[in-house]
Amino acid sequence: MNPWIAGALGWWILGGPLGGIIAFLGAAFWNAAKAKENQGASQGASRRPPPPPPPRGGAAGRASASSASSGDDPDPRFSFTVSLMVLVAAVMMADGRASRDELGVVKAFLRDNFDADTARSCLQILKGLLGKTYNVPPVCRQIRRHMDIASRRTLLHLLYGIAWADGALHRNENALLTQIAFELGIPAAEARSIAAMFERRGPDPDADYAILGVPPTATDAEVRTAYRRMAQKHHPDKVAHLGPDVQRAATEKFRTINEAWERIKKSRDIK
Repeated sequence: MNPWIAGALGWWILGGPLGGIIAFLGAAFWNAAKAKENQGASQGASRRPPPPPPPRGGAAGRASASSASSGDDPDPRFSFTVSLMVLVAAVMMADGRASRDELGVVKAFLRDNFDADTARSCLQILKGLLGKTYNVPPVCRQIRRHMDIASRRTLLHLLYGIAWADGALHRNENALLTQIAFELGIPAAEARSIAAMFERRGPDPDADYAILGVPPTATDAEVRTAYRRMAQKHHPDKVAHLGPDVQRAATEKFRTINEAWERIKKSRDIK
């Protein structure tokens, strides 16, 4: 099976670059499995049917071409995982190459945020993506069409978490994440708030206000309103359809918002 032909068909049939990427990877994994099987047969080894490629046939393809928010996606978690790994690969390649250290950081991040099976699947997909170049805007626009806003916010939050996992946000990563947020349809103020959740280092009251999306000069009422708005937007229940792993990561984001609000309340003596 020619992966490039499969990719072109996937792009055409599934309506966008994610379909092409899924089909390409599926063909590549399938070919690798078949080659391994044939090698075993030639050596007299017992033959086993090759494992199905990660996209799992039509179901995964449909997942990337349907809408989680409309409820017709047969597997929104797979759609989210593939989207995450495509954009993670793009962030890792932002400086032209993905280093072994960066891959180690991503492995640790996946172990901390997902169960063992999901983390393994993510790494398998990611390794198939690294070393290639992708036109990020159309990928993001397809995600934007077929993924609800709460899932897109969580996607951006996870991407910032991975970018910061080595302790620094590099210039190219920052520029790419800013572009991703724009193409995903996340307002600039919301994107800055998500970024601020990772920029806090030590006691920095301004960072708490940035997380809530208000200036330090905001009134108590404005800060309270901003907190309620952020808590509503980022509540973990909004991504329950993506499974417990993603919901757990969303809970960490929600905790960061609550902690920022509690520090501001204490500093201002807000009751």
